[in-house]
Amino acid sequence: MGARKVDEHDDTAPREGNVTPDALSAQPASPHCTPNGNSTSLSRTTKQQQPDISLDDERHWQSLPSITHPSQSYIRALEQLRAFRKRTQEELARIDAAVAATPKSSSASARSSSRSSISSSSNPSVQLEPNTYETASKRVLWAEMELARMDYMDDAPIAALLYRASHGGEDPKDTSATSNGTQHQPSMAEVDHVLLLYSVLRRHLSLRVRRRSKLVTITNLLLVFTYLLASIPLFFLALLTSPLEERAPKLLHALGFRNHFHPVDLIQKYFARGFLGLCGIRVGWRGLDSLAMDESTLAMFSHASNLDPVIAASGPLAFKWIGKKSLFRIPVIGWILSALKHIPIERENREKAIQSLKVAAQVIKKYRRCLAVSPEGTRSKSGRLQDFKKGAFHTGIEVAVPITPMLIEGAYELWPPGSVFAASGDVTVTFMKRMDIGTNEDYNALANRTRRNFLHEILALARKKEQAQISNTKKPKSQREGDDVVFTDFKWHALWIPISYTILAIIHLAIRSLF
Repeated sequence: MGARKVDEHDDTAPREGNVTPDALSAQPASPHCTPNGNSTSLSRTTKQQQPDISLDDERHWQSLPSITHPSQSYIRALEQLRAFRKRTQEELARIDAAVAATPKSSSASARSSSRSSISSSSNPSVQLEPNTYETASKRVLWAEMELARMDYMDDAPIAALLYRASHGGEDPKDTSATSNGTQHQPSMAEVDHVLLLYSVLRRHLSLRVRRRSKLVTITNLLLVFTYLLASIPLFFLALLTSPLEERAPKLLHALGFRNHFHPVDLIQKYFARGFLGLCGIRVGWRGLDSLAMDESTLAMFSHASNLDPVIAASGPLAFKWIGKKSLFRIPVIGWILSALKHIPIERENREKAIQSLKVAAQVIKKYRRCLAVSPEGTRSKSGRLQDFKKGAFHTGIEVAVPITPMLIEGAYELWPPGSVFAASGDVTVTFMKRMDIGTNEDYNALANRTRRNFLHEILALARKKEQAQISNTKKPKSQREGDDVVFTDFKWHALWIPISYTILAIIHLAIRSLF
């Protein structure tokens, strides 16, 4: 199997280096991990200490020479990793062959068309998804690998070892000593090696985005900037109703404003829809029947793009967002976020961050609103679901309302980190089944369960798409993502601004004529 071809325009493609197995065994144990993967992982620290490992060098995927008595969990993990490695090599080779077999004219037209896909003429089953060098089978492989990684980290001896490495002392839930007393216990060197190999596979299976048209991106940027300036006065008009929302919510209901349809909510919703319409972005909704419009919820959304909050805000639920404080300091954008009563959080200051989370909890408990937060903490640089941070789950346990996981797919392809602005295309939002929080469930267990639900949903959707590609099923354009997806085109929603100004002008003239 040859080495993977690296696209010269692909910023996420890994660069391979040379590392000896002896050098791997000499790495110290990292103290920055938690047993449930909701904080900085061992693999991240090890990645910073070592260059990339080649998929083709068999030595890296064998037991370390310094480990004379490997544990059973280490042996099983290496066998599983070698199987994932083989599948990764085969999948990357299929994708490279599909790209190589595509005529240059087809590739150029695909870059300019946001809803086109590339398929190899020699192998029609290899179908690259729009805007990416991605296949459904590659996504299936990534999700299965992530679930296997979580299973490894949740194994009792491994979880106990990770707990001691990150917290010190013994894990009170550790049962490995009694259940595996006669076997060799895993060592920190074994765990570091396994997690390092998983990080290598993660980088090779990251989402690779095709180059997009700069003309379309710049045009979208100019349109949205003009749109943003025109909408500022309307956002400040929303401030007039903010005291009612905070101090007299019952009065708003008496005036006929239902939850999710307060004046501030409507301005936020139509601004988001106009933003997406000007950018040429359609949104497909899946799982709308699982939403409870009259109940509070804590929405946890996958976060890989700056578009994610705008996409979620365009939906049926009106969220209050928890965002990093630096966003609130940006002129215009920060003013709008403050006017809409979103909640800033200062990550560097733990006490202030806790205070912000308490404010968020009050929004749900007192005002019965819906809150949205990214459990990943920040945007994904690879386009894949990251490990979860614990802050969002502390909030979830404190407010004790059901969690609504939101899976956003396609936003990373349109506006990945490092891009100037968003391109045009399609995005799909899946509202997963609501999750009730257990009475005595701690934040680690809740984070673990939530991330597994995300991964199982990603896996199920990817397998469904993979089967459709294998059977070569051709569906109408309106149903190409599946019969359970409802697409919404917002191209006319930007007209709400001139309509609003016209209504305000009529009201102003009417008042002048009366007085």
